[in-house]
Amino acid sequence: MKIYFLFLIILISCSVENRTVENWEVIIGREEKIKLKTSGVSSGVPFKYSYLTDNRVLIFDSFHRSVDTLLYYNGSFTLLPGNQLPLEGPLGVPNFINFWACGSTLYFLDNKSITIFNKYEDENKVLYFSELDFFGKSGIVAVSRGDGFNFNYPSFDCDSGNIFLAAKNVHSGLSGILQFNFRSNDFRLMEFQLDNEEIKKNTVSLPMGLGVINFPDVFLSRDNLVVSYAFKGNFHVYNRKYNSWRNYDHYAEQYPLAKNLPQEILPSYSNHQGMAILKDWQDDVSYGSFGQLGERYFFRVVKGRKHNEGVNLFLELFDITFRKVDEVNLTNLQPQLGTRWLVLENELFIFSKNQPKEDELAYYKVAIQKKNVND
Repeated sequence: MKIYFLFLIILISCSVENRTVENWEVIIGREEKIKLKTSGVSSGVPFKYSYLTDNRVLIFDSFHRSVDTLLYYNGSFTLLPGNQLPLEGPLGVPNFINFWACGSTLYFLDNKSITIFNKYEDENKVLYFSELDFFGKSGIVAVSRGDGFNFNYPSFDCDSGNIFLAAKNVHSGLSGILQFNFRSNDFRLMEFQLDNEEIKKNTVSLPMGLGVINFPDVFLSRDNLVVSYAFKGNFHVYNRKYNSWRNYDHYAEQYPLAKNLPQEILPSYSNHQGMAILKDWQDDVSYGSFGQLGERYFFRVVKGRKHNEGVNLFLELFDITFRKVDEVNLTNLQPQLGTRWLVLENELFIFSKNQPKEDELAYYKVAIQKKNVND
C-alpha cells in the first residue's frame, strides 16, 4: 500500500515573533470537588478522556473498564457511569493509549492499530499500522499520546472525519504528522517536515533500551492545526483552508525558551545513572499543549524549570491569530494548581496537584478577562 502526499503545494511563511502588547487578569476561584462516588476513577491517577459536547466529557474508568460521562451543568459536575468495554470477543477493545468519540462511535488508539467500536455493530473494525508503508511491515510504531500534560487527543474533527497523529517509525527513526480519515480508513502523510534531528537530540535513550520520545503535541482548532513541542516554546500552525504553514518564534519573560539538551547517556552507564540524567532533563522547563476558550483566545500551561523552592506553573495566553498577549504565574496566584485541565462550556478548570481523597477530584475554576485600561 502506498502513502500519497495529501498536500501538493505547501506555502511556508516567515517566522513570526510574538510580543506582549496587552495585559489580562487571571482569577482563581476557591477549591471545589467532583464526587467520584463508586467510580473506579481515582483522583490521584491521570485518566484518559475525550470531549463529547461543550458540557460533556467521556472518561475511561480503567478499574471497571467503562467509559463514563462527566457532565458540567449549572456550575456543578456530575459523574455518570457508563457501559463496560469487553476485553475480548467481536466487540473486544484491547488496552489502548488514547481514545476519542464521534456520536455513538469510539476510536481506540494503540501502538499497532486503531480499533473502531460501536455498540450497535456486530463487531469492531481494526486498522493495522503495518498496512502502511510509513510504519514498515513490522507494525512497530510509536504514536504520540496527544496533549503533553493530559491524556486526551485534541486533534480530531468529527465533521470531516479526520484525526491528526504524530507518529514515529521505530526502525527508521523518522517522525511525521499523519492525517487519518476514520470514515474512509484512509491514512495520508502530511508534507510538513518535522525536524527529526532536533527531535532526536531531545530524546533520552536509557542503557537498557528504554527512552523518552518527544513527539510534537498536535492541537486542532477548526481550520488550524497547531504543532508544538514539550521541549521548546516555538510552534507551527497549518491552515487547512489556505494550505499554508506559519512558524511562530516564541518569547518568554519568566522562564526559558527551551530545555537544555540532555546529557549523552553512554552504553556503559547504569540505569541508575541514566535515570538521573533523565530526571534532570525532565525537571527543566516543559511546554504543554494548546487549548482554546471559545472564539477569544488560545492558551497553554508551562511548567517552569525546577528550583529549590519547587516548580512554578505559568499560563500563556494567545489571541485568535496566535499572537502571544500575556503570561501569568499561576503558582503565585494559587500554589495548589497542577498541570491537568479541562475546558467545558468555554470555562477553564485546572485540577489540584494534591488529591488527598481518592474519591474526590479537587479542582479550581480559572477566569480570564482583559484588564481595564485604567487599572
